Amino acid sequence: MIVTIPLPVLAKIPSDFSPRVKQAIAAAHYDHGTKVAWESRRFWEQDEFQFGGLGWTDQPSEVVWYPSGGLGEKTGVLVGAYSIGFTGPINPPKFAEASFDERFAISRGVIDRFHPGKGRELTKPVTVSWKQTPYSEGVAVAWQPAQRATDYAELCKPDGPFLFAGEHMSYINAWQEGAALSAHEALKLIRAKAAAA
Repeated sequence: MIVTIPLPVLAKIPSDFSPRVKQAIAAAHYDHGTKVAWESRRFWEQDEFQFGGLGWTDQPSEVVWYPSGGLGEKTGVLVGAYSIGFTGPINPPKFAEASFDERFAISRGVIDRFHPGKGRELTKPVTVSWKQTPYSEGVAVAWQPAQRATDYAELCKPDGPFLFAGEHMSYINAWQEGAALSAHEALKLIRAKAAAA
């Protein structure tokens, strides 16, 4: 069985994993990650000829992420905040603790600083904080370097019939690519076990 449940959630589920595997699961720390997105006329392209890219800010919202898809369309979705620790460990929990309205105000203010007068064009805001999302409880694992040789290495091995996969079981954390690569590694272990049987 391949287990892909995020480790903070898995730690709360009664299981018969080995004591060492339970210890490794419990030792995993997941970071905060919060986004704000807006629907808008694509003013960044239409008025300023900016096609994709990132805008860095000194606010806890950290980044404005301009879409690289949908070029030339009338409207688009602008990620007006992506706070995941790009600028340090303080901003992500601070931004996550803000109310939705506070997040929207910070994001709109940053975009108005980058593109004066355009903040008023932003509509239909949405926000998500993965640390506050049930069945996720964080945006991505944050293995400490020493844990790669201990806790992470333990979870890379089968525990009876259980194998683990997900972004937390890769070196490409916080991305779907890491999750897919870890699934391939789990399948290799299954194939090797079947061949040995």
